[in-house]
Amino acid sequence: MNSQNIVLYINGLIITMDKERRIIRDGAIAVQDDRIIAVGKTSGLKAQFPASSVVDLKGKTLMPGLIDAHVHMAQAMLRGSADDLPLMDWLIERIWPLQGSYTPEEGQASAELCMLEMLKSGTTTFVEAMLARNYGFDGLASSLQKSGMRGVLAKIVMAEPDGPTPLHPGLVESKESSFEEAISMHGKWHGKSDGRIQVWLAPRWTGNVNTEVMKEVARLMNKEKIRVTMHFAQSLEEVESIREKFNCDPVALLEKLELIGDRLLLIHATNLSPEDIDGLARTHTHLVHCPLSNMKLAMGYTPVPALLNKGVNVTLGCDGAPCDNNYDMFIEMRTAAVIHKENEGDPTVLPAETVLEMATINGAKALGLDKEIGSLEVGKKADFIVLNTNQPHLIPSPNPISTIVYAAKGSDVEMVVIDGKTVVENGKVLTLNEDEILKKVSDLAPKVYSKAGLQDKIKPQWPIF
Repeated sequence: MNSQNIVLYINGLIITMDKERRIIRDGAIAVQDDRIIAVGKTSGLKAQFPASSVVDLKGKTLMPGLIDAHVHMAQAMLRGSADDLPLMDWLIERIWPLQGSYTPEEGQASAELCMLEMLKSGTTTFVEAMLARNYGFDGLASSLQKSGMRGVLAKIVMAEPDGPTPLHPGLVESKESSFEEAISMHGKWHGKSDGRIQVWLAPRWTGNVNTEVMKEVARLMNKEKIRVTMHFAQSLEEVESIREKFNCDPVALLEKLELIGDRLLLIHATNLSPEDIDGLARTHTHLVHCPLSNMKLAMGYTPVPALLNKGVNVTLGCDGAPCDNNYDMFIEMRTAAVIHKENEGDPTVLPAETVLEMATINGAKALGLDKEIGSLEVGKKADFIVLNTNQPHLIPSPNPISTIVYAAKGSDVEMVVIDGKTVVENGKVLTLNEDEILKKVSDLAPKVYSKAGLQDKIKPQWPIF
């Protein structure tokens, strides 16, 4: 075979996540342009591609890039601004005023901070769940394009509230304008950068179930095949409101609205009935689990073991910096693996292998991209990360999957490759200017606090000298 444009990554421990879930010691992968063309032993691939460029992994671990299926990029700049508050106070008194005060420049700076953190900790693909108009969609899409990441940008669609609303005025959009922008941005950006950019719809569901909005979303999802993500059943108050208003459980309402199925990714779902779980399984609807966010805001418990047992595709997400305080999927994997053991009273539930599937191939399925990413297989996109596993907290490693889920950290990531292009090398992001982003965010964040009138509330309770 012609070895032109082929790069061999050799002498690594390869976690394939393929159908057989093979782990290959002294393994290698061959990449041509943006695709994987071979996976196997180093000796075999060196013989097969003798004239290729070579990257020696020196025994480090190479695995699929992580998929963060629920992210709020605009919240990266709000880290530490709303800790230790109940959910509705967190939203109404802090997060909505802060986000509603954003300009496009501030939205873009926050998004770049988020992508910088995700790249450095091994996330190659993400779903941004709710882009408001004031964040500046074009700027965020341009930053995503520049970053080299694979990402979903979901534009908020909603209707103006009929009466008083706790939602900040800066976040209120009309039905006509929100749908117009969503469709426009879908036409402009969906499929750009060789397919790395997707544009979805994000109906504002919590506290504002507008049936006309939801019916239009369902039409676009079913007829135009536009995928959808939305927050769902994340508080008892929300569930009780739906039962009172519509006389049914939340999943039954989705079925009535025809807003359900394998092009829908639901977020949180911390208050599900057994009937809800059956409905999600029956309709092949996807769910993203955000354990740290759920715990911190005391939103309830997502019954992941029961969902998985019923066949629901469950993936993982970090949510936002004010409710999770990080965008590191290694922390999220470890949290998911242990919280359900405690809640179920069973240390065998959600083993490391299941959790790693949630962060890779399950995420790919939720995005409709499982034929492209989520595992290292011939013909798939060359999206992978390299971990430096020759470190005290990762040795010994008799079971490398357990090591990844229970012991590894985002800071262990040394290299990130997306679409066959190296975007992180030796822990340094090559596509974004880290120093520039950190300075810009540090300068802009206090201005956002001030515009929201929260500058005196976002400070330590203890005195600073």
